[in-house]
Amino acid sequence: MPAAAPRSKRARPAALEGRVWTLALPSLGKIRGIAVATDGTIFVSTKSALFIITLTGRMTLLAGSRSQTGYADGQGDKARFNWPTGLAVMADGSLLVADWGNHRLRQVSLDGTVTTVAGSGQAGHSDGAGTAARFDCPSGIVVDRHGTIFVSDMWNHCIRKVTPGSWAVSTLCGSKERQAGHADGAGADARFSYPRGLSLDTEGHLIRSEEHTS
Repeated sequence: MPAAAPRSKRARPAALEGRVWTLALPSLGKIRGIAVATDGTIFVSTKSALFIITLTGRMTLLAGSRSQTGYADGQGDKARFNWPTGLAVMADGSLLVADWGNHRLRQVSLDGTVTTVAGSGQAGHSDGAGTAARFDCPSGIVVDRHGTIFVSDMWNHCIRKVTPGSWAVSTLCGSKERQAGHADGAGADARFSYPRGLSLDTEGHLIRSEEHTS
């Protein structure tokens, strides 16, 4: 019996009629996040880097290292990430990154310059502006039509709201005491269990996926 072909992680678009084709030819390793700009440009994150993929399949490194995780702001391959997971495109074309392992929110300009806009880097839960705030493994991220940013804060079991410009971070819903659970309700009365994926419907409602450990 012939040996199985090695598994390859690739970005693969699926048309609405169900037809699938491989867009990125070389293997990227484990793909963590994906976002699409209004012009069709695709952004993909791996454990340590961000890539740009055009619809013709041309792939270039935007920021980070192909192999080394870590933390560093800077341009292009001088920057370092630690399992960047959530990606979202801002109105100005810049990319927002939920840097899962660094407990930070990063912004990446189109020339590949990476800056930290929120999160101290120390895991925890604190509301505040910019680096005064704390996350614990931020995962999903979306931006609404007004530019407001929402982040699923996985190990804090809550959804955070971030105001661009001031980069003020507040807890939108979920327990501020980092308590996992399942409960519908308003604000702090709601409970989540390791929220991860995050999306917006056409009316601006947040839709999220979560893990249950029970």
